[in-house]
Amino acid sequence: MSRPPMFRSKNDFILPIVRDKSVLDLGCVDYGKGLTHDPTWLHGAITALAAKTVGIDCDTDGIAPLFEKGFDIRCANVEDFRLDEQFDVVVAGDIIEHVSNPGAVLDCIRKHLTESGMCLLTTPVTVNFMRLVELIFTGEIYAHPEHTCWFTSGVLAELVRRHGLTIDSLCYINDARLYYPLLSRWGVPRLIDMALCRIHPVFCETFGAVLRKA
Repeated sequence: MSRPPMFRSKNDFILPIVRDKSVLDLGCVDYGKGLTHDPTWLHGAITALAAKTVGIDCDTDGIAPLFEKGFDIRCANVEDFRLDEQFDVVVAGDIIEHVSNPGAVLDCIRKHLTESGMCLLTTPVTVNFMRLVELIFTGEIYAHPEHTCWFTSGVLAELVRRHGLTIDSLCYINDARLYYPLLSRWGVPRLIDMALCRIHPVFCETFGAVLRKA
């Protein structure tokens, strides 16, 4: 079996796919606060490349200033939204681990995909170097306070199968340096992390999946 590709950032995974397509970006506000002029801001970068971009978020306070700047962002819950249109690409960047009902999110995604459309989903990897370090030194693995679950590629494959989708391909994203100050600078921990990711990308911080209708 061939090794899945490894990217340095979520943008490197997502942006080449969305060019000239209609895109629905789920949960796009939180990471955009104050970042509208930052070229690495994912929703802004998608908007610049896609033929059409619609965002969805339930953060009304966050939507207002972005809407004023010209971004088409609708206020809705990713677990039960309904738009009267379908998209070539649905981006679900690091949201499925935040919700109460991941299956409901997948149902909504499927309804809003064209027949040949795809969903680009990312979520944290369950086990990697820094989580092992945390476990050794603290006895537990840290998770974002709003996370509700963890996924492996196998668990995700079963979940999407139950909701009429299938995993077309997997990739890994080596972006741990963005979340762990210890890895943000060069040193032994970062070298170990990089070496493990080169041995196999499953040791990366994040994995991505391209989903299609089954």
